[in-house]
Amino acid sequence: VGSGDGDATPVGSGDGDVTSVRSGDGDVTSTESGPKVGGGDTQGPAPEVGLWPSVTSYNAVIKAFAARRDGQGAFAVLRLMAPVVSGAGYMVDAGARKVKPNPETYEAVINALVRSVETEHEVLGLEELPTEDVVLPEVAFVGLSNVGKSSLLNMVVGRRTLAHKSMTPGTTRKFGFYLINDNFYLVDSPGLGFAEAPEELKEQWIKFLGDYLPARKQLKYVFHLMDGRQWPSAEDEWIMSLMANRANDTKYVVCLTKCDSFRKLESRQWAVRQIQQTLERAGVSVEDTPVIVTSAREKWGRLELWNLIQELAL
Repeated sequence: VGSGDGDATPVGSGDGDVTSVRSGDGDVTSTESGPKVGGGDTQGPAPEVGLWPSVTSYNAVIKAFAARRDGQGAFAVLRLMAPVVSGAGYMVDAGARKVKPNPETYEAVINALVRSVETEHEVLGLEELPTEDVVLPEVAFVGLSNVGKSSLLNMVVGRRTLAHKSMTPGTTRKFGFYLINDNFYLVDSPGLGFAEAPEELKEQWIKFLGDYLPARKQLKYVFHLMDGRQWPSAEDEWIMSLMANRANDTKYVVCLTKCDSFRKLESRQWAVRQIQQTLERAGVSVEDTPVIVTSAREKWGRLELWNLIQELAL
């Protein structure tokens, strides 16, 4: 069986569309076809058998895991299909194989990983934060208004209406805590900067983030969303400084949004370098801070994001 869906163009979406990707250790190229099969008595050349099954076969296995609500198994199969490569073209998992996932693949994996989503809390102050007997980890998404946060959140959890999308900046007015699989909270933050909200409310947002991001013990990840087409704003640099001086063990990740505007790999890599330089000026360790190129429209970045937080969901 050949891997008919395994061919891909050079570095595309960041969801594994890779023929050759340069990593720190060299180039990772496509796999070669497998051995020929056939006996000496058969007529004609022996058929070539691909080393890896087709995407349809992989999808069937992933759906079987999803039916059993086995997110770990589904994600493991996805990791076998394609290397985890950021949209900027940097190899994350060079040991994986090359079979290009399709939309059906990701839908099946997300259905296995995200079994339930419940709106639990909407808060404006630290005193309103969840205080259950069992402390659950939290994953926060922060950034400017109109940066594409709602679209990215909906893409990550496979829900079209988890976070409300609007053309008017400032639609999200409180910090929403969504309970995922009864295992962790996904935190949707109001957008800073251009939000059409009263100044008093904006000040509440700033105060909350200033107290919450650097000190919340159960906060495991902060995903800082920035428009990849724009220079970091004063608010972005403020968030960077908070994370540079954090007292908790939170992992800090930068997500560049709307990067489908950059059709060339070099442009995406340039955007990553600019952000890394800003991070360095803010005192953030670049080596410990992944920068992920994303696009909700092209579905870039799903695999990279879930590669980081999937252990919380399982």
